[in-house]
Amino acid sequence: MSCRRALSLAIAAGLLAAAASASASTGARTPGDPAAATPANQVFLPNAVITEGFDTLTGTGSNQCVAGWTCLNQSTPVGTTGWFQGNSAVFPAQAGAPTAYIAANFNNTSGNNTINNWLITPQVSFGNGATLQFWSRTVTTPAYADRLEIRLSTAGASTNPADFTVVLGTINPNLVATAGPCVSTASGTGGYPNAWCQYTLSHAQGIPTSGSGRIAFRYFVTSGGPSGANSDYIGIDTFSFDEGIIAAPPIFGYTPAPSSTVTATGGTGIIGSTSNLSIAVSVATPGTGTGAPATTTLTCTAPTAPFAGFGQTVTAVGNGAISGGPLAGTCTRGPTAVTQTLTCTENQGGTNVTRTWTLNCPAGSPPPVPVSATSVWSLIALLLALFGVAAVTVRRQG
Repeated sequence: MSCRRALSLAIAAGLLAAAASASASTGARTPGDPAAATPANQVFLPNAVITEGFDTLTGTGSNQCVAGWTCLNQSTPVGTTGWFQGNSAVFPAQAGAPTAYIAANFNNTSGNNTINNWLITPQVSFGNGATLQFWSRTVTTPAYADRLEIRLSTAGASTNPADFTVVLGTINPNLVATAGPCVSTASGTGGYPNAWCQYTLSHAQGIPTSGSGRIAFRYFVTSGGPSGANSDYIGIDTFSFDEGIIAAPPIFGYTPAPSSTVTATGGTGIIGSTSNLSIAVSVATPGTGTGAPATTTLTCTAPTAPFAGFGQTVTAVGNGAISGGPLAGTCTRGPTAVTQTLTCTENQGGTNVTRTWTLNCPAGSPPPVPVSATSVWSLIALLLALFGVAAVTVRRQG
């Protein structure tokens, strides 16, 4: 045999051994059934912001994940696998190519220990009608129990497992070793389904109607690992998440506009009289949704004398009508003009925006001098007297 042929055979043997080793690492503890199902077409939620078919995972070795997702194997100790590309020798994908799904197995830890492996989505928002949908299954003839928790965090961008405190559902919570029924809300107490099962979770299962966070799959099996009494192999496929209608507060418009001057008008205009000030409030940009995240409320700090009023609360929810406007107040006019800053807070779904106006109370006019009846008669008498003297003088001169 030539050296070249011997080398070629050696390389081929090494590749086969490596492939066999990799297949064993990402395989199941029970025989596979690659003909168990014919992959279908992927069908996602129609308004989904995230759709994932797990066609291709990134990374190498045991550190494989989906681009934009987070994979954290928190098992102690960590085994030879984390999340990995589906092994079609165990069972084919629910949709797409035979290996187009993500999987985890008993090798997530070593010996007899607890598997604690997290698959975390990108950050999403939660609105009215938010819905999560995915498919999952275990091996065709399970002999070792698997369990999958579906958890939610409302901590925004955080990927800390401690923040995923909301449990939306658990597949096979009691670690039953036999195949269980397909309960679409992941709320059954039977075993893990041994055929692809579609799960649909919504507000009824705990998805909130506001805020933002992430969804996590937690492959969580006590007494797992190659020597444990539990854990075998699970797959997840065709994931989609619809955020629903995201709550957004309306934005108010004002006449006159903020930062401008509002001058008091009306009344008699004399010192001590009352004049009126008014600011019209309208919805400049409608909001969406309901509840506090979709509510805008305007409140003002009451001005001091000579101004009064402006104690109204103006509110609008979503795209509904405004209530409580206009902002109105008064001022008592004095001998000189007085200005003061009116400060209001526009709470837009929990976010405060400051609005200010300059209130102007113009100077009043002096009141007219009152004339009494006695003074009038005295004036008449004086005039008569003067005219009388004048008449006498003329007569004498004539």
